[in-house]
Amino acid sequence: MSIAELDKSNTVISYFFKYSKQMRLGMFLILCRVMVVAPIPWIFKIIIDQNVASGDVAGIFVFVFVAIGLLLLHYALGVAGVKNIGMVTAGMIRDMRTMVFNRMQFLSFGYLDKNATGKLIAKYTIDTQKVQDTLVVVSEKVVPDMFYGIATLLVLISLDWQLSIVVLLIIPVYFLLRLYFWEMLKNSHNEVKVAQENLTGKVSELISALRFLRSMGEEEKPEQRLRQDNDDLALANYEMLGTKTVFWTTMFVVTQVLSLVIVSGGAYLVITGSMSIGTLVAYLAALPILLLPIDTLTVFSDFYYRGEVSYQSIRELANSDYVENWNGKKTLKSFKGEIHFEDVNFCYPTKPDERVLKSFTLRIKAGESVALVGASGSGKSTITNLILGLYDVETGSIEIDGVPLSQLSMSWFRQQCAIVMQDTILLSGSIMDNLRFAKENATDEEVFEAARAANAEDFILKFTDGYQTIVGERGHGLSGGQRQRISIARAILRDPRILILDEATSALDNESEFLIQQALEEITRNRTVITIAHRLTTVRSADRIVVLGDGQILEQGTFEELAENNGYFKRLNEVKAPKPAVKELDPV
Repeated sequence: MSIAELDKSNTVISYFFKYSKQMRLGMFLILCRVMVVAPIPWIFKIIIDQNVASGDVAGIFVFVFVAIGLLLLHYALGVAGVKNIGMVTAGMIRDMRTMVFNRMQFLSFGYLDKNATGKLIAKYTIDTQKVQDTLVVVSEKVVPDMFYGIATLLVLISLDWQLSIVVLLIIPVYFLLRLYFWEMLKNSHNEVKVAQENLTGKVSELISALRFLRSMGEEEKPEQRLRQDNDDLALANYEMLGTKTVFWTTMFVVTQVLSLVIVSGGAYLVITGSMSIGTLVAYLAALPILLLPIDTLTVFSDFYYRGEVSYQSIRELANSDYVENWNGKKTLKSFKGEIHFEDVNFCYPTKPDERVLKSFTLRIKAGESVALVGASGSGKSTITNLILGLYDVETGSIEIDGVPLSQLSMSWFRQQCAIVMQDTILLSGSIMDNLRFAKENATDEEVFEAARAANAEDFILKFTDGYQTIVGERGHGLSGGQRQRISIARAILRDPRILILDEATSALDNESEFLIQQALEEITRNRTVITIAHRLTTVRSADRIVVLGDGQILEQGTFEELAENNGYFKRLNEVKAPKPAVKELDPV
């Protein structure tokens, strides 16, 4: 499924019929299924009016066996038809989920900053499931029952046109009532969906923080934060249930009134001699089938409103303007890794009034190791975010090897980069799976070499399963230093031209930091390296240190040059530097 198909399909039903070509066989089988049982009312009429009246018992059995044969054929055709359509609808939902996830992959970080993760999860799981429920009801109930209704109505007209006119006059009442309840049901389902998304988002956030909350002994606070969202969802469900109850009750009354009118009208025609008893029996036998589409549509309305609201939610995501606006296709055959910021201004979408970078200009040579230091909020991480194209600049330009970033294929460019962060991201699976994430076609030996270079193989081999050791979500089960070394090994395996080290050692103990510093010396050779660090001792070996403050460059130079200048870096270094221990003299 493509986004264009969602654009053309304004409703969940129109989307369903976009796949009508794939459903031709299933629709044909369902039509045949309906046609084989259409004669059954006539069989009732013949049995009552002819066989019963003449006492022809053998004739009754013949027609009974004919009816049973038709029902068996009806069963076989129905199963085959529904299976065919069901296979198509399952594929539709599979394609929809794939599209939703692919779209999420390219949502701009401005959109992600504004929306809770739980809301996106709800669109992928809950909304697509509701659309699937709707499509299943359409394919397995609504479409077959509509065929039944049309075929049965034609049979009833052939049996008695006068009574059929009464039926045709009463049935539209149902549709008028359905239109009356349309907005109320749609709004109630939308309120439930919004409340559910808010609750899911809040729960997702709190679940990710369970370890922190429990370690703080604050298990009751999440419950308090969820109480209002739970109450909102409960109220929305209560109001929706009330609307549904009125709707269902009204439809039930209308259906029963229709049945009474038909029975009383038929009885009157029999008494006046305008209709035979066999015709009335046939009419009454066919009546439940005629009313079946009405009952189905009544039940379907509930599924439809839920599915339609969810479908529009998916369309909103699919048609979102908050998508990475990178249309470049250029790749560089000889990629060196030079980076040039020219007069860049930038503010985050969530804080449009707070400019993070102000007329920022910086050139990083290919193969140069540059460290970015400064107070929190000075723009260090923003620079790396802009290099990777996670956000677009407000004004100014960023060039890579002299080519504007906007002209490059962003997927290709990012594959030439690697980032090692303080908060290492590992996926659930084996250590080998996490290492190969950087280079899927890497050989085992390449993986082993990368692990050895990152000083990671020693601890990996101490596990019983070695490289096949399963790690939990986000790497639970490994220490911070172990996770960091796996992250570095992953970066080594990628062999990037541009390497970003974002607080890679700030939260580690001395032993882990020593091992990781050794690994970093290996990976930083002959690459463009950008290091963000608060520990100034970790940037001593950088070719150049850029000191940032309030989105601008305050000063830059080597560690020794900056330490000698009476500037911000010197003051920062004096504050950060540990005071030497003073040994007390024993009293004489």
